[in-house]
Parts: sequence; structure tokens; C-alpha cells
Amino acid sequence: ASGSETDQGGTTDDFRVPVLLHTMPAVTIAAVNGACAGAGLGWACACDLRYAAPSARFNTAFLDVGVAGDMGGPWSLPRIVGAAKARELYFMPDKFDAQEALRIGLVSRVFPDERFREQVGAIVQRISEAAPIALRTMKAHFVEAERMDFASYIELESAHHLPMFLTHDTREAFAAKVEKRKPRFIGR
Repeated sequence: ASGSETDQGGTTDDFRVPVLLHTMPAVTIAAVNGACAGAGLGWACACDLRYAAPSARFNTAFLDVGVAGDMGGPWSLPRIVGAAKARELYFMPDKFDAQEALRIGLVSRVFPDERFREQVGAIVQRISEAAPIALRTMKAHFVEAERMDFASYIELESAHHLPMFLTHDTREAFAAKVEKRKPRFIGR
């Protein structure tokens, strides 16, 4: 393991994982089909998208083991489910199932256990076929929007928007739409 060791055997590098998941240029997906508690929940919340199988079980768990929480959960969870619900989940760490996670907006969809990998795989495939420049820029927009006021964000967005029309991939996407065919992106 790299990084300095913590009391529980983890490393300080572990605490960089949620930042990496949240800010890396690639779209990150949490596919939960089992236990998702504590640090694992923090990592899932740092992802762009979250999906669950009915077999998934969630829990903040931190107060149960006498710690205040880690892996960015108190930052990311309120942005996903709202401040009051996030506090409730942290202050009263009860286990909840995939349907409750869907109801509160923690996950976007719940897929049947027997088709879970196939369904999440189809989402991964769909995203991987998107125009790479547009996808990376879109993710960067979401990350930057969290740090800016609305007017500053609009300036950033407009600075990226017009040059995108000069890329091969955007021209290809428009041509493919008109020609009713699948676009062939090359990342330029």
C-alpha cells in the first residue's frame, strides 16, 4: 500500500479515491449488488451514476462504529438526496434497501439481480459510444458548476460550446443524425 497508514490499516491514499471518482474525466458508475456501507457508500456517492440490484443494501454505518464519517459522504450525499435526508441517514444509520435508495434518489434505477450486470453493461456501452470530447467536457461542466455561481458557469459553458462545433466528432454527429446512421467518433 502507498501513502501513510491509518489506524484501521487503510492508507491516506484511500481518501483521494472519492475526489478521483468525482473529478476524473471519465464518467464513473457505481454498480451496487451487495452491501454498500461506510466508505463504500462514500465512494458510490462520488460517482456520476449509481445503479442497484434488489439485493443491494445501504448504510452510512459510521456512528455504529464511533466515527464521524469519511470518503466525502457528508459533502456528496446531501447533493444527491438533499441535506435533511443525508443528515438523517448519517445521524440514524439504519440499513435500507435498493427500493428505498431509488425512492430517495440515491440510485437512478434498480435492475433485477439476474439481469443486473447486463443492464449496467448496456449503460456503460451506451456511454462509451458517446462523442468522447463532448462527454469529457460535459463531465467537466458538472464538476465546475459545483464551484461557481450561475453567471460564471454560463461564461465557462459558452467558452466551450462554440469551439465544440469545430470538432470532427460534432460534425460527424450532426451528419449521422441527418443520414439516420450511427456516428463514428474518433475523439477529435
